[in-house]
Amino acid sequence: MEAKLTANLIRRKAPQGDVVLYDRQHLLIYAELLDADDAGICWREGALGILGIDPVANPDFAQCAWASHLARARWIVGDGLHTATEAFGNLPRFKIRED
Repeated sequence: MEAKLTANLIRRKAPQGDVVLYDRQHLLIYAELLDADDAGICWREGALGILGIDPVANPDFAQCAWASHLARARWIVGDGLHTATEAFGNLPRFKIRED
């Protein structure tokens, strides 16, 4: 996996509780984490390729960020789905073109 330029945007720990702006900004990352975990990708490879955090240079930060963001992603699609649906329901809608 090629490292992304997201490391400076990723917190050591994902938020907890209500959905916040950080969650909205990282929704794609949450989806990528879920896909990677389902595919059996090692957390080290995922931390580098998805979060942009070097697990060799920053192993504690990388593992903590991976675990907390993956847990947050699971919460959003699980127990937090109702809260997330309400929060993400406030996003601008795309207009479908009729050609």
